[in-house]
Amino acid sequence: MAQITARLSTDIRAHFDRYAAEVGLDASELARLLIVKEMRARRPLSPAKSPSSAAGKPAKRHRERKLTAHFHLAKTVAEFGRYARAQGLSNAGATRLIVERELRERWLASAFTWTHKGSRF
Repeated sequence: MAQITARLSTDIRAHFDRYAAEVGLDASELARLLIVKEMRARRPLSPAKSPSSAAGKPAKRHRERKLTAHFHLAKTVAEFGRYARAQGLSNAGATRLIVERELRERWLASAFTWTHKGSRF
């Protein structure tokens, strides 16, 4: 199984774990969903707006926890690699930025509250 791994600060990883539980997923599932969403949205990932100042650089390994998103297809991981490199980031750096962005925006939690006007459900 193909995977993308990033290291997050213990605080950010704990916050991400709580958020994942809030939306009914585990952290790995949520990371995979967010990665696929960002690849389709093609939004720029800007390290300057993130608390992770070295987003494109390898992370220091102390006081950090690993987050691994598992994918069924290796071509998805390769596509993400191209997406990350096009923005001057490593896979890990891009993943950190995606996680941090979601913790600020809470897109998925908000999506669960959206309603379709005129819906008869």
